[in-house]
Amino acid sequence: MPRPTPPEGVQTGSLPGSFPGVVVPDREYHLDAGGVPIAVHEWGSEQDDPLFLVHGGFDFARTFDVFAPKLAAAGWRVVAWDQRGHGDSAHAALYSWDGDIRDAMAVMDAIAARPAPVVGHSKGGSLMIQLADAQPFRFSHLVNLDGIPYKRRIPDVSEHERTRMAAGEIIGWLDHRRTTATSERKPGTLAELARRRGRMNPRLSFEWLSHLVSVGAFERADGWRWKIDASMRFGGF
Repeated sequence: MPRPTPPEGVQTGSLPGSFPGVVVPDREYHLDAGGVPIAVHEWGSEQDDPLFLVHGGFDFARTFDVFAPKLAAAGWRVVAWDQRGHGDSAHAALYSWDGDIRDAMAVMDAIAARPAPVVGHSKGGSLMIQLADAQPFRFSHLVNLDGIPYKRRIPDVSEHERTRMAAGEIIGWLDHRRTTATSERKPGTLAELARRRGRMNPRLSFEWLSHLVSVGAFERADGWRWKIDASMRFGGF
């Protein structure tokens, strides 16, 4: 389902120049991925060969605001997208590993006519390892930055016990979706949101965290909120 349009008076967007080296994308638009509008951000000339950047979990494409322009300056058409439920992409009825991979395929199909280099960070690297394993023809090169291949551990138990465990997980997931269907992220000031994000990675500077808030959150009368879908299982925002 699309993310609800912010009410009148809501402000979103970036603060160009708020962090050294930040360059806002040259182009921003949405692509349809099986009914889910996916936000795409590009740096560099459309005439250059594409290079894809894939963000990590609970990040968004604009986390590449310093890295992407350096690649564009080297002659690449740099393409990054917000995974469903993140950044400016729509919120969805389903969040899954396979759904993220299908979204990636939709973006690649729309941009690249031949194999292209891909850089994936964290979850993005893990997603791209799985996609490259299934469809290597999409990749000329793959750089995985701190992405651990996804493999769900299945304990050595009986089939009946596995079914019981799966049923418990499904019930928990449905309860979570029900209780968060109308919930929103906790509001706060720009500084408060930056500090919350900083608890996830204390190595990040407050200046960089403030830039992430400026592009990854929106403002209402009661304060700023992260754009990430509140129904996703994560409390650090």
